[in-house]
Amino acid sequence: MGRIDLIKSYYYTKILSNALVIKNINEKMISFSANVEEESYVKEILKLIKPMMAVTSLSPGKIRIGENRDGGYVMLNPGFQGGVAYSFGVSSHSPWDDEMAARGFHVFQYDGTMQPPQAKPNLHFHPYNITGDRDPQPDCKNIENIISDLGHEKENNIILQIDIENAEWDFFAAISEKTLSKFSQIIVEFHRLTDFGHNIRQKHLDVLKKICITHQSIHYHINNYGNVAVFSSCNIGYAIEVTYVRRQGNNFMPDYGEYPVYALDYPDNPMLPDIYIGNLEILLSGADTLSDLSLEE
Repeated sequence: MGRIDLIKSYYYTKILSNALVIKNINEKMISFSANVEEESYVKEILKLIKPMMAVTSLSPGKIRIGENRDGGYVMLNPGFQGGVAYSFGVSSHSPWDDEMAARGFHVFQYDGTMQPPQAKPNLHFHPYNITGDRDPQPDCKNIENIISDLGHEKENNIILQIDIENAEWDFFAAISEKTLSKFSQIIVEFHRLTDFGHNIRQKHLDVLKKICITHQSIHYHINNYGNVAVFSSCNIGYAIEVTYVRRQGNNFMPDYGEYPVYALDYPDNPMLPDIYIGNLEILLSGADTLSDLSLEE
């Protein structure tokens, strides 16, 4: 059996041991790789987004906000007391926004690619795209523009949900640590993680390291609308959803649970199975990986 076949066999064995993941996986969306350099890069990414458990006495636990498909996200329970939330990248149907608004949050939506959605209580739509540029084009806003326009300079517990189709990297690269610290939770969908070009790898790592200064990942999910790259010890999706909690005021401990998480995670595309991840705490320690990969393909 060749190297690629070993990786493939091991991956399917792990899937079949997980009751949550549907067995009729779409193999066209998966690429199996024995590239050691790319695998090392993916492990660096996973170390930076590895979830931990928030354990402070005030921690309310994780829940899913929005639908049990694309548009729903896992986060710490925000309660019903209201507050301020930003939603960058929306559509005519944005269930996370709707539920946050129903919980009393004023949700400020930004998207320059669509017509204003139907007016609803607590939803405030702005027809601008999000950018990291210091001097934005007329149809764009950067985070400093938005905070100033909305008069939110003194708001320090904003919840941010951002899904802006690969523009997130420039957005986070440009944001200051001080401004980043204004967000109590950040729910972000990162894109192009299976693009292994050398010109993009360092940008991804730099942004993730930057976020880790002020925030800690508490949840991770692969969007099954995109392709998945599978290596001997780990896998990564083209698009991944990561939830962060601000480090200040919180303590964290290792999370030994398996991902996806039962009753919290659901496939973004309900017509395809969810993507198996496993236990990152164990995977990244090297205790749960395929060791017999000495054969050449």
